[in-house]
Amino acid sequence: MHTTMIYPVAGSTSSSNQRPRRRSTSTSSSTRSSSQNFSRPSIARKPVPSTHPIPKSTSLPLRSHSDSKIQTTSIAPRPHRSIRKSKMPVYFLTGANRGIGLEFVRQLASKPSNTIIAGVRSLNGDISELKELAASGNSNIHIIECDVSSLDSLSSIEFRVAEILSKTGANLDYLFNIAGINATSTDTSLTLDPKSLAEHMQTNVLGPAKIVESLRKYLARGATVLNMSSGLGSLTVATDVTKCCTYSMSKAALNMLTLHQARDLKNVGVRVVCMDPGWVKTRMGGKGAMIEANVSVESMLDVVDNLKEKDSGKFYRYDGAIVPW
Repeated sequence: MHTTMIYPVAGSTSSSNQRPRRRSTSTSSSTRSSSQNFSRPSIARKPVPSTHPIPKSTSLPLRSHSDSKIQTTSIAPRPHRSIRKSKMPVYFLTGANRGIGLEFVRQLASKPSNTIIAGVRSLNGDISELKELAASGNSNIHIIECDVSSLDSLSSIEFRVAEILSKTGANLDYLFNIAGINATSTDTSLTLDPKSLAEHMQTNVLGPAKIVESLRKYLARGATVLNMSSGLGSLTVATDVTKCCTYSMSKAALNMLTLHQARDLKNVGVRVVCMDPGWVKTRMGGKGAMIEANVSVESMLDVVDNLKEKDSGKFYRYDGAIVPW
């Protein structure tokens, strides 16, 4: 029997195990000379595009807390348990209602043993496809509000996730920071808008930072944190990029955050990587995108499933190639 839960939230809102294989095709995005810098890992993988162009327990004690002046009750956090990843893994991801995030949910939900905590910007937004997915098959999907652009929303994410975990007695095996924005794709270093820059840094950098900070005690030993980056965040790959300055800066900052998180979580056995999904056919990808979302996501899950402890702190392309910093 499938389980579909939608969790309301108090506070303000604002704007490896085996998986079924999906058969699909992909085409290459525009090439860059710097693609020669990519080095392949020892894991054999299918041929894929190579470069990235410019993108257009209920037993837990309850406690009351105040969030945006609204009094709510939630599960108090429990201490970190150093356990290995479960054979029935638990995934938490942001940006789950559209684009790459929705495709992650779609592929993960195809295996009933997976529990998915799907974070969306607003429960009042367009989450119809996610709801339909949650209501079909044997999926175990919990939909919660998690607006990475809002500190109010981020401040209560721990309690919402803890409430779900308390019912399963499990910890998080995977944390995917997928939500992001690219609202000023034509800007340059000479036309930066302060407000837009602040919004991009909040959503693309501070959001993922605060989520990992809040949920670190629930990460199982051997868990994986994936920060969704971009080839435009590489100082080596993006040398010829003339636009997307704000977005590129935020993704470069996310890459540095990944290095720090990998170091800070090493002692608890948590791996942290960042990944370039390629130029994917989503609303953010815009015109010209050449990679199907299911191809990118399937490949990224392949990479995640094969990560070793020594791989923490690395920057991967979706096909498993190493992206130079």
